[in-house]
Parts: sequence; structure tokens; C-alpha cells
Amino acid sequence: MGVALGPVLTNSHPYTAYGWFVLTLVSTCGSHSGYGFLGAEKHDEHHEFFDWNFGVGPVCDQLFGTSLPKGYADASRAKSAAMLARREATKEGLGKSQPPAGKSVS
Repeated sequence: MGVALGPVLTNSHPYTAYGWFVLTLVSTCGSHSGYGFLGAEKHDEHHEFFDWNFGVGPVCDQLFGTSLPKGYADASRAKSAAMLARREATKEGLGKSQPPAGKSVS
């Protein structure tokens, strides 16, 4: 429905609507294909960082300022990895200080 809504609301010519359908379906297939050269990397980044990479191709995102900034993804992933490492270290530290279940500390 979302793909057809634009041509329906604008009462576009049938050939224009067909062209739009082809463009959007090919773009959707490419971005969900898993191949980077078909746009899957940008689409995956859109799902990882919900406020970025909305457009069909880079033109709309550049026009509206929603392109993922360079270095943002790497910095965010590094921050997440550091947080996970701290959490794991805390779990390990807590596990060593706790006596085994059923044993009393003398």
C-alpha cells in the first residue's frame, strides 16, 4: 500500500506509476539482499541506528540530512563493545567472590 499511495494520491500517469513501482521494488529487493553493492549495508545501518539512512539511495538522505555521519557507526559500536566488556568483567568479578551454592564460608 505504501508504494502505491504516492501515485494514487498524485493521480500520476500509469507509466509513471509503473516506473515508480519498478524503482521501489528493485530498491527493496536490493536493500534486503545482503549484498553491499545493492545497498544492503546502508539498510542494515538504518535498522541498527534508527534515526539515519531513511531514503531510497543516498540522494534523499543527503538532501534531508539523514545520512549516517562518517565514523558514527564505528564509534557507537566501539562504545557498545566497551560496555559489554565491562559488564562481562563485572560478572566474572562477582562470580569469584561468591561461594559455591550450598557451601558456607568459614
